[in-house]
Amino acid sequence: MKRNLIFIIFFLFNVCFGQNSETEKLVNAVVNDIIPKDYQYFNLIDSSFIYNRHYHLEDDELEYLKKEYPDFDFDKTIDKNKANKEILTWRNFKISKAKLYNFENLPEYRTYNRHTVLIPFSESKITIDSLIKNKKKYELIFVYKTSWSKKKLKKEIDKAWKKRTDNIIKENCTYYHFSTPYFSDNGYAITSVDNADSGQSYIYKKENNDWKQIHIFNRWVQ
Repeated sequence: MKRNLIFIIFFLFNVCFGQNSETEKLVNAVVNDIIPKDYQYFNLIDSSFIYNRHYHLEDDELEYLKKEYPDFDFDKTIDKNKANKEILTWRNFKISKAKLYNFENLPEYRTYNRHTVLIPFSESKITIDSLIKNKKKYELIFVYKTSWSKKKLKKEIDKAWKKRTDNIIKENCTYYHFSTPYFSDNGYAITSVDNADSGQSYIYKKENNDWKQIHIFNRWVQ
C-alpha cells in the first residue's frame, strides 16, 4: 500500500513537472518571438489569464492550417482545454528577460486609453497629491488655470501627455499578459498575449523539442 502511494505521488510529480516544463519552453519561445531584441527586459503580469473570448479562425485560416498541418485539429484542441481554468504564476517559471508585476504596481506605460483629470490651481496641495498618488495607469492629473481658454487648455493637456509619454523608457512602453496555454495531444499549442491596448493569439508547433510559431490570429484592440 505504501509503495503504491509513493508510486502515485512520483507519477503525479512527473506529470506536473512535465507540463510546467513544456509551458516554460512555450512561453520562452513566445518571448523570443514577440519581445523586441534590443529590450534589456520586459514587464510581465505575474499571473496568467484565462482566454474567455471565443477562439475563432476564419475559413481561409482553417484551410491554410489543414493544408500545411493536417494533423492539427483546432476545434479538438479548444474542446480539450476549455475546462482548464488554472491561473499560472510566472514566478514559478524561468521566463527570459521578464520583470514580474501585479497590475497595480506596473510602471507607467503608453496607452491610447487616456483619461485626463482636470484640477484647478486653487485646489489644495493635499488633494492634488492624493489624486496623483492614487491615479489609474491611463490617467493624467492635470492642474490648470481657470483663466485659460479652451484652445490653451487643450494645447497644455496635449503637451503634458506628450511629456509623460516621452519620459517612458522603451522597456516600459507596454506590458505583457500571457494566457494559460492550450496544449493538444500531438505537439501543438494555442496561447494569447494581451498588451496595454491590444492583443493577439498564436499557434505553435513542437519541432525537434522546440516550439515554433506557425500562425497568428484573433487580433483585438481594447
